[in-house]
Amino acid sequence: MYKSENDISTGAMARMSSMYQLRRIEAERNNRAMAIAFDNLHPRVKKLLAKNRKFIVIGEHESYYMDVYAIIREHETRKGTWTEEDEAAFAASQLANTEHAKPDSVH
Repeated sequence: MYKSENDISTGAMARMSSMYQLRRIEAERNNRAMAIAFDNLHPRVKKLLAKNRKFIVIGEHESYYMDVYAIIREHETRKGTWTEEDEAAFAASQLANTEHAKPDSVH
């Protein structure tokens, strides 16, 4: 038994419609995930992204992390934009970095 051209095109259209719906659902899911991720970004990162500015991310595990942090601190202090909260975060990072850098004691 042969299917008519109409039957074939109707079946193909139904499959295309289903694929489109699945892609749309996946895109909506991805958009929601991106919105949630964006909402959880640091406000400074959001500001830079909104201005289409480039920026560098340095993990605290990097050996040069505190060196870069100190340069930023010095620059922002000179500008008068370094806050007490910034200083507290810097001090906490220094302490954590010092603790992390201590050699393991031998038992």
